[in-house]
Amino acid sequence: MKKDQLKKKLKEQNKQLKKQKSVIKSYKKLLGEYEDLSKRMNREEVTEIVNIVKDKIEELADQKGVFEAICCGSYRRFYTFYIFQ
Repeated sequence: MKKDQLKKKLKEQNKQLKKQKSVIKSYKKLLGEYEDLSKRMNREEVTEIVNIVKDKIEELADQKGVFEAICCGSYRRFYTFYIFQ
């Protein structure tokens, strides 16, 4: 191999290495946040967030009743189960 070809190949490998380091850094960040995100939120906190989002939607909407905010997941299932039985 010629010297120029070797330089080009090394340059390409350095680019790939930088990409891999970036991906590894992203995974480490996600793993660090996983523990926090996997914890359950208490119902009061969820209710507060839902109410804030609903209020903001009404505030930003041009007309009332055009948009609707629906909380999903176990919070909603609990609410549906106990309210409508």
